[in-house]
Amino acid sequence: MRSFFWSSDKGFTLTEIIFSVLILAGTMIPIAAMMGQGFEGTRRDQRQIVAIQLCQARLSQALAVPFADLISTTASIASGGQIILPLGDIEQENFTFNVSLRVVERGVTYSYLPVDVNVANYAVDDPTTWVFGASQNLTINADVAKIATIVVSWVERGTQQNVELSTFRANLDL
Repeated sequence: MRSFFWSSDKGFTLTEIIFSVLILAGTMIPIAAMMGQGFEGTRRDQRQIVAIQLCQARLSQALAVPFADLISTTASIASGGQIILPLGDIEQENFTFNVSLRVVERGVTYSYLPVDVNVANYAVDDPTTWVFGASQNLTINADVAKIATIVVSWVERGTQQNVELSTFRANLDL
């Protein structure tokens, strides 16, 4: 009767073991390469997230700058001997980012419909009683509004990368 189990005198030869190790190595090398690419992609994403956070923080600080001092610059802005908006080269998480401020003065024009409040049945809380006049425009000069843009840039793999965030700032001291 023939046995269905391996007999003790049979085993794997050295050639079979070497061949199986080569097959295993051949499949592991591409997997290891993909893991390296994934790691590098994660690092690039992390740098972009840090740049966005840095941009948001500097944009919030730019809102604290007095309106007259809000100008395009790559140097830090100080007030009363204290830096209120740090700009220039900033190192975070072992990487150097360059932060700058770009400011554009803008005039603003609004179109609106005036409401005649002298109508006999006019009620502030009832829009059905409102009587509108002809469309009119209101123009605000350029010295009243500015668009402030924080630009965070860095070089990655020989390519310039940028993150930009903008906000609208009005001079409320008029």
